[in-house]
Amino acid sequence: QEVQRLVIVNSPHPGTFARELRDNATQQAASAYMHFLSRPDAETLLAEDDYRRMWGFFTSMAADSGASASGSGWLTDAVKAQYREVWDAGLTGACNLYRVTPLKPPAEDGISKEIQLPPREKVTVDVPTLVIWALGDTALLPGLLDGLEDWVPNLDVVRVAGATHWIVHEQPERVMREISDFIERSAAASFGPSI
Repeated sequence: QEVQRLVIVNSPHPGTFARELRDNATQQAASAYMHFLSRPDAETLLAEDDYRRMWGFFTSMAADSGASASGSGWLTDAVKAQYREVWDAGLTGACNLYRVTPLKPPAEDGISKEIQLPPREKVTVDVPTLVIWALGDTALLPGLLDGLEDWVPNLDVVRVAGATHWIVHEQPERVMREISDFIERSAAASFGPSI
């Protein structure tokens, strides 16, 4: 079935991501972690010491006012148990994403291939699209939103202060409300005013 609407939460469009990885040193530095995750031994290193590095990805970005000294207020023992269950099933699929993507920043050794912008016709999004963007995301910077409307002409962007890459945990009610409002607006635009 054809996609009628699209909701994105803190995930970059390949067009703006390629541009920022090619031209923006700050985004290159913010994305440098991709090289670690694409290492052949990434799964082993990530699983060490009860996923110590994985918890670090969460706690190093704590933005909510309820964050504890050791991390984010949402990262409870129950939530950790849910993540552990998924990670115990395997990390290779997630790591393979970083291994195969052509969109990586220049390598630490200075060797990098030229990053090409994807063909517009292959990555243009022609359906109503909502992008919810946490402004405190230290991995995906707000510059990734610049010019997004060139790739996604029917675009609604909601910028959220005080949230990070983990916005779905930090502000779940806000995320759900924005999605619900978007669905109502786009449905009304599609079908016209009710009589």
